[in-house]
Amino acid sequence: MEIILAYFHNRALRRERRLRDHSDPLSVSDIELIAKYRFPRHELILMFEEMEPQLQRRTHHNHTLPTHTQVLLALRFFASGFLQNVTRDTAGLSQASVSRVLEHVFTILSDKSVHEIRMPPTHWDRRRSAYQFYILRNYPRVIGAIDTTHIAIKTPDVDEALYFNHKRYHSLNIQLVSDANGVILSYCSRFPGATPDGAVWDNSNLKLRFDRGEFGDYLLIGDSGYPLDPYLMVPVSNPTTAAEQQYNRAHAQTRVIVEQTVGMLKSRFRCLHSSSGCLQYTPIMCVKIINACLLLHNRCMKCGVPIPDDLPPLPNEELPHVDANLAFHWRGQRTRGIVTRQELIQNFFSNEQRDDDEEEEQEEANVEE
Repeated sequence: MEIILAYFHNRALRRERRLRDHSDPLSVSDIELIAKYRFPRHELILMFEEMEPQLQRRTHHNHTLPTHTQVLLALRFFASGFLQNVTRDTAGLSQASVSRVLEHVFTILSDKSVHEIRMPPTHWDRRRSAYQFYILRNYPRVIGAIDTTHIAIKTPDVDEALYFNHKRYHSLNIQLVSDANGVILSYCSRFPGATPDGAVWDNSNLKLRFDRGEFGDYLLIGDSGYPLDPYLMVPVSNPTTAAEQQYNRAHAQTRVIVEQTVGMLKSRFRCLHSSSGCLQYTPIMCVKIINACLLLHNRCMKCGVPIPDDLPPLPNEELPHVDANLAFHWRGQRTRGIVTRQELIQNFFSNEQRDDDEEEEQEEANVEE
């Protein structure tokens, strides 16, 4: 009888046992951790603690996989873009088990992105954001720079043509808004690659919020792939005056931050760049992966985590283009947008206005003396 009881006791212990690591993955330097997972030790530990309640789940073998192992598997995938690198880092886990773990982490981080990534919520936040943009190139009232980028995905089983973009591969067309420091303020990741940039914008929740007046007279700044709206400023297509040329220069030098943000995002998380191939998941799961990377990018930026120095340079995949499908927007540019842009040009970029500003600055200096 004792032998039988011992047998069932040991069997129960095996059923409840936790998978144990053979080595401490955090025992290396922060430089090595950032190279492999994109975060230093203290940030990884905080992430483990944050996700512990949601990640203590059963695998199909009735073993509980440690939280830190699950998180590190996902971070390794985000950083490298190759599932082979992830499975190589695991001991005794099948690729199917790894995939289930990854998808669970993708979902949790994607859900967190909804709450953490947001436009400046208060008047003072917007004022501070506008000031940070203004000191870049004296472009006023801007609280965000907007752009889109394509993330390559495998050929979908459903509605394949909707995902085939103008660059002739399947993708999701991701709309991003960046602040002046490269932090992502807003995203829209649900549209397939064949969707024009302007159509993504027109159907985004962010445009609806601007339409409702939520952001007052503050502006977004975007390239010529967008329509000219009262709150979305684009370049003058054929500048004929010195003021318009000056406006376009300031516009380009201000807006470039969002292009740099996209570059940092894809350098940091190679799973998003076409040099790593395409995401081998359904469109729905690809959206979660993208959202998770956006969230993690912001955390890296806010914590000052650098991009590893030894990463190979990314090939240029973002070729400038103007989509012919957007002609219905900018060939008949919206009247209120034209008025707003002309007021900006007249008040901030004309020679007369610059002379007036210089006189005011000199008068203020004289008063201080």
